[in-house]
Amino acid sequence: MPISKLVNILGLKIEIRQKKEYPQGHDESKNYCGGYQCHLESSLDETYFREIMCIKDVVEKERNVYDYLYTLGPIVMEDGEDIPNINNEFGINCTCNDQTRCFSNHTLKNNGTFLNSTDIIMVNYNSYFFDNIKEAKVIQNVQYIENNTAGYFTYELFQLSKTDALLPLFSPLYEATDYPKFHLQPLIEPLYPDYEQPSPDYFMIFSANNDQLYLDQYRLTPRSLFSGLSEIGGLMSFFGLALILLRQYHKRELNREIAGLIRNGQGGGDGRQASQVFSYERYAEMEGMVRQMQVEMVEIKGRRGAMVDSFNSGGQRVNGTTENDELLSFIKK
Repeated sequence: MPISKLVNILGLKIEIRQKKEYPQGHDESKNYCGGYQCHLESSLDETYFREIMCIKDVVEKERNVYDYLYTLGPIVMEDGEDIPNINNEFGINCTCNDQTRCFSNHTLKNNGTFLNSTDIIMVNYNSYFFDNIKEAKVIQNVQYIENNTAGYFTYELFQLSKTDALLPLFSPLYEATDYPKFHLQPLIEPLYPDYEQPSPDYFMIFSANNDQLYLDQYRLTPRSLFSGLSEIGGLMSFFGLALILLRQYHKRELNREIAGLIRNGQGGGDGRQASQVFSYERYAEMEGMVRQMQVEMVEIKGRRGAMVDSFNSGGQRVNGTTENDELLSFIKK
């Protein structure tokens, strides 16, 4: 796995908490990153260094006491950029460039002078696991690092392959993605064991457990188009059967309602015989006849209205009669 992709997917971020007390005024513009400078570097080629940008934030200020938070990252590498490496290993090196700023000093000694204390270093990184369903889930880890220490973070890799192919007729093309997972807590050791003064330097090594690479490989294949069509066909058959049952239920309930009306005296005669005559089919037939008669009545009313309009407008007399007399006699019929 290229180190650039590993760095991006890890979401590496370093946070430094520092508390400083200034007995007199100070120039805040000179405090860039608490005196620290961090680099992303290769464990193989010491010529590769990339500075990690730092963002300063004053979390709290009370009189002359400043509570700082310096954030470095998340570290993102550009496409085509990579780190020379061996054994999938890279490092992050944070050194102090200004000894007057790299310590917290909010604690006083008995003689009234300030006592330098350790800054709080937090390393944030992502670890992943497969949820046995369809995705790689992320877990955000936080590790505290003391001054003058080196942290060794060992990770394993698992591979998740996916495809969007819906037709199983051809060999689908799978796209594989590697994900790191951290099973063990990082190993923290002194950076300079013989250093008498507290060193504000920090070093973090991220290396792969090469004996555990790609032991877990997962492949996700979506359901084929034919499988989806067969499921849709099954659902349509189910809804079709439900529709038939609803129609039969509607016919039975309608026949029962008609028979009940006849038994209550509205049909006359034998209720059983009337129920057979006025069945659902007979009812549908009569409904169609009524609709046809309604259409014909509308046509007749239209013709009759035209005749009345002609009658009211008057007509010419022929042989002692008028056209209106003829229309009137027709209407009376």
